[in-house]
Amino acid sequence: MKNKNFKIRLNGWSALVIILLGLVLFVGAIVFIPLFVMFGLYNILAKFDFAHIDLFESFWHDITYFGGFILLLVILVFALDFLTLFILAAFKIQITTLVDLLSIIVQMVISIGLFHRFVLPYFDRISIEWPGLIILFILLYGIIAIFSYEKKTPIES
Repeated sequence: MKNKNFKIRLNGWSALVIILLGLVLFVGAIVFIPLFVMFGLYNILAKFDFAHIDLFESFWHDITYFGGFILLLVILVFALDFLTLFILAAFKIQITTLVDLLSIIVQMVISIGLFHRFVLPYFDRISIEWPGLIILFILLYGIIAIFSYEKKTPIES
């Protein structure tokens, strides 16, 4: 079988419609997937009385309120991760599995404390107990660890 080049040619309106449709799907996925995942997690946490959420009467108020909550959660985690990488680089600490594990544990403890102290009080419709916060951050840092895992390949000479 010969290797044939496959080309798609789009011009004008068809290209614009496809690009806009792709953009809408991408933005929709970025907004709605975390909300549905967090809503599922909320149902599990609420079953054990670790969390309670008071919803608004409008769907769009819920999206902006809880979207802002998730956004602050992610900003806090990424800011602490960036700060940790900066500190490790400043002190020229070699990143090994042990250092990485300790870094994640320290980041998780600090982020839970900061989140409970500085972010959660401003969201009066969301109540999360300490075990719920621990579960939330363990899952969040677990997801980050899965997506940031790099398999080292041996260097060939």
